[in-house]
Amino acid sequence: MASINLIVKKRTNLTTVYLRLKKGRDYDFMVSTGYFINFRDWNISKKQPKQTN
Repeated sequence: MASINLIVKKRTNLTTVYLRLKKGRDYDFMVSTGYFINFRDWNISKKQPKQTN
């Protein structure tokens, strides 16, 4: 089964958000989404932006 995740590579103030598509050992693609996020606003365990009010 394929999995799709959002990833940030660097732990800097402003970092690019990447989309990763992986299906076993056969396919592993990563592409930039074109969006930037402050690393403090990223939830590493949930692999998504933090919820804020």
